[in-house]
Amino acid sequence: MSIRGFPTKLAIISAWVAVFIPGHLYGWLIERSYVLLLVMVAIASLYTSRTSPRNFIGRGNNIILFGLLVITILYVTSTIVTATTSSSSITIRDLLDLLRYMAVGAVFIIMGNADADRLRSTVDKLIFVSLTFSLMILFLYIVDVPVMSDIAHWLYQDTKTAISFPRWVRLSAPFENPNFLAFYAVLCLAYSLFFTYGKRKYLIATLALIVLVATGSRSGWVSTFMLFFGLLASITYKIFNRNPSILRKDARFLIVLVFLISCLLWLLYPYFLESIRVQMVINALEDGGITYERNVAGRIDMFVEALKLFSQRPIFGWGPLKGGGLDVIDNQYLLVLARQGVVGFAFLTGVILYVFNGAVKSMHTRTEKYGVIFMLLAVMVMLMTGAFFNNFRLFVLFMFFVVASTGQRKRSGPRAVIVQHAL
Repeated sequence: MSIRGFPTKLAIISAWVAVFIPGHLYGWLIERSYVLLLVMVAIASLYTSRTSPRNFIGRGNNIILFGLLVITILYVTSTIVTATTSSSSITIRDLLDLLRYMAVGAVFIIMGNADADRLRSTVDKLIFVSLTFSLMILFLYIVDVPVMSDIAHWLYQDTKTAISFPRWVRLSAPFENPNFLAFYAVLCLAYSLFFTYGKRKYLIATLALIVLVATGSRSGWVSTFMLFFGLLASITYKIFNRNPSILRKDARFLIVLVFLISCLLWLLYPYFLESIRVQMVINALEDGGITYERNVAGRIDMFVEALKLFSQRPIFGWGPLKGGGLDVIDNQYLLVLARQGVVGFAFLTGVILYVFNGAVKSMHTRTEKYGVIFMLLAVMVMLMTGAFFNNFRLFVLFMFFVVASTGQRKRSGPRAVIVQHAL
């Protein structure tokens, strides 16, 4: 097997499993087993590899691993300080979390050393199957189909899927949280808008939009608008660049997409009129602002408490501390600041920017450069309302999409070569 063959197969299998495993069953035993197995296989594959191939951004892995190692050392140090100088309890779960960034590093190496072209050929299939499955579960919740609906309800009864159409719709399948599904659907939409070609582009974008609506995730909706703004910015650039052949293709896509969105809005208009999630926002705005909305107000209180804890140990943070006051913080930035402090936050941000800078430079067209930038911006918005990178399955999928975005797009014929150079 070639050097890149095993990482590629492992990356593809890991992504499919990350989407479809019912990780919430048996007290999260399935998801934890998946994480443990993936990390063990990743480390074993690195140990047995005789060479260290360059990663998907064309650079070595040493800088990234060094940054993650420093974060791990800081994490352990802050945990020891917390355990010896405060009354906060340290649990077994906290101690296991100390290895998080080394596990992240192992997954990054596996994903980054995979063949990006082969990953790209898999992404469209994964998106189509997973989003279709998600909408099938939605259908089985709305329409009582003998046996099938009972299975769907049993499979996702311990998740936050709660559907009473049209007043209350929070779809989470195949994940346990509607916001997790929204995060995944945003990745799917970003990929379809900027990295998918042909007729399947319309199908995948439409499926992603329907799923995003069904999640009821308002941060997901905001990210969706950002992605469309990015698409418009990309097309506007081409207008000023005066590239008629590409402009016609993008304009056609934009017209068809606007038509599809208009049809969706027309079909979903009764849902928006009766949806409690929508009405909560409207009522809050009428009362004086979005901060009056119940969920937003709860998050603000949570953020204030996190900032208080951060202010007490701003340099190195508190460590995992899941047994203390930092069990849940629905903001990835505040979570990292509180647990890793300013120093850990700076190192982690540096690693992420290093990877994305390399990813942007490795893109083959300006459209794809815009795509990876706006994908990152949409994800950054989502991270304000949830600690999505702390969910291992979502991190695996995020890396899978980023690496696949750097793959070569399939072309054939002399005209395709001309278009590629024009881009």
